[in-house]
Amino acid sequence: MTNIMAVTVGYRDGKNAVYVCTDSQATGWEQKGNVQKLFRRGGNLISSTGRHSRAIESIRELGQLKNRVEPSYIAQRLLDFGKENFKFGDEKDGQDYVVVGLEGGQPVIYSVILSKHSLDPNSGYAPIEKVPHSFRGSGSRQTIPAMQRDMETGNMRFDDLTEGMYFCFSLSNRADIDLFVNDRLQIGLVTPSQTRLLYHPAITSDGGLQDATDYFRVNFDIPDAQTLPEDLGDLNHLRACLNDLYHALLVSCRGMEIEDRDVNAANTAAKTDLTNREKHEAERQNALKRRDERKFYVAELVDSWTSGYFSILTEALKRYHDRREEMYDSGLDALEKLKGQKPDGQ
Repeated sequence: MTNIMAVTVGYRDGKNAVYVCTDSQATGWEQKGNVQKLFRRGGNLISSTGRHSRAIESIRELGQLKNRVEPSYIAQRLLDFGKENFKFGDEKDGQDYVVVGLEGGQPVIYSVILSKHSLDPNSGYAPIEKVPHSFRGSGSRQTIPAMQRDMETGNMRFDDLTEGMYFCFSLSNRADIDLFVNDRLQIGLVTPSQTRLLYHPAITSDGGLQDATDYFRVNFDIPDAQTLPEDLGDLNHLRACLNDLYHALLVSCRGMEIEDRDVNAANTAAKTDLTNREKHEAERQNALKRRDERKFYVAELVDSWTSGYFSILTEALKRYHDRREEMYDSGLDALEKLKGQKPDGQ
């Protein structure tokens, strides 16, 4: 089982982008949670929930695509392949896909749902649908209620790439509650001008990554027509940089989440505690300033990732590590002051 989501977010000049995100757990909790489940084929990003063996068969069938095609074509190929090669049992047996790519120059999401019911010509069910967002897999039992809650309370907006990245990491915590889902994310981004992929380091370091050369191509804008050496040699060092980026985004998004809680707590208090509204409003403003600072750090990392320039990415990571060093120093100072104090009662 798995957790797959795809959401449309704001980009630039009134245009949109799409994030697609999945965990790294293959079907069955006994499997190692380091399996590549997000792929690029024909210029599109594809992920699947259901039997992992079926997903791999489908991806291999698309392996011969050399040129960019529209996502509707990929969706139809997946449907045709599933009809011809898969047999589905009871209502719990199915194979779902999310396909994200450019259509008319704009990123779109296609949902493909294969099951005994959806493939029944008399069911009236459309197995392919273009959607603004998609949440599939067992983890969606946790993520969908959380998303509905935030939408109903007005706490969810996808105004830019930074909020979208924050959303990916925040929902992974909720999906990880499910027994068959982990929080090792695989994140894809499609904008009108670029595609990016980012995998949890366990995927790239423990043998779970099948498309190693494509991982470098897509993140550093290496043309598909340019031949890469069979032995990547020092090119493998690019992987270390992308692994560091994943950890930096994880930590930085957690920082945004902490400040979000303070903003929401102060906002609720300002609504309900009329006597102390002025105090709570001041607390809310201070929390918003802290969140803005945290968001700036996440935005810097996201922008460096989308730039496609290794030098810009490494500079952003150096600034991240400089901030961590400052935290270590302040922690050491606080510890030394604490140890210099006499214990109570002495």
